[in-house]
Amino acid sequence: MMTSQYHAYLMRIWQSAEFAEEQLFISLEDPTTHKFTYFMDMDEFFAFLRETLSENTKDLNVRKTDN
Repeated sequence: MMTSQYHAYLMRIWQSAEFAEEQLFISLEDPTTHKFTYFMDMDEFFAFLRETLSENTKDLNVRKTDN
């Protein structure tokens, strides 16, 4: 039996001209917990996604070997 992980987020992207250069901001909101995660650039955002997906893949691999 295969178990899958599911993540849903509300993603917001905006730019701010309050700094010397326009700064890109990203936030993810978990609609279940209403927890916000903020990112200052795309690299931080993609690192978060890679880490989240990597953890899920490890969890699934452990479950597969336990059966």
